Amino acid sequence: MSQARCEEVMRRYLTEVVAAGRLKLLEEIAAGDMIDHTAVAAGWGEGRSGLERHVSYFRSCIPDPQITIERLIASDREVVGVWRVRGVHSGELFGIPATGKTIEWTNASIFRVENGKIVDYTGVWGALEAVQGMGVPIALPSTR
Repeated sequence: MSQARCEEVMRRYLTEVVAAGRLKLLEEIAAGDMIDHTAVAAGWGEGRSGLERHVSYFRSCIPDPQITIERLIASDREVVGVWRVRGVHSGELFGIPATGKTIEWTNASIFRVENGKIVDYTGVWGALEAVQGMGVPIALPSTR
């Protein structure tokens, strides 16, 4: 597996699956028995079907996501993607009902790729930034 192929898998996931909603593409780029740690933690299940539910949930909250890939860092087996998402908050997200506001935040996705397919996925959502964009007041502890 090459570094370029790992980057291609990440690009296709972000632009074609997350942004465009082409869930069928996951059959090409995600192993059936892959592990999506976010999906498992959320109770959406394991394997590719868990990832499908993960993406479906995300798109139900932000149905028109505009994705900007800010950075890709890859080896011949792993790739990290740092990306920004912008879209209208149209469905419950993090337990917060739809606000109709345009929100924007940064995420990071970490894939382990084997034979051109995602076998392990860890995602880090910029939840604080997203919640602030929804207009929810956040009280951070004082540094004093």
